Amino acid sequence: MIDREIREPNDFAIITHFSIFKRNLAAEIKNNVHGQIQSADEMKV
Repeated sequence: MIDREIREPNDFAIITHFSIFKRNLAAEIKNNVHGQIQSADEMKV
């Protein structure tokens, strides 16, 4: 049972993992954009 799970992970686990990955990636991009805007504002001052 466990061995089969490791060899053939079920679709739900893959989908869940992918959605978490996407959410983390989106948050990272948002933080990077925010950081770049902040840097630009600091340069103006």
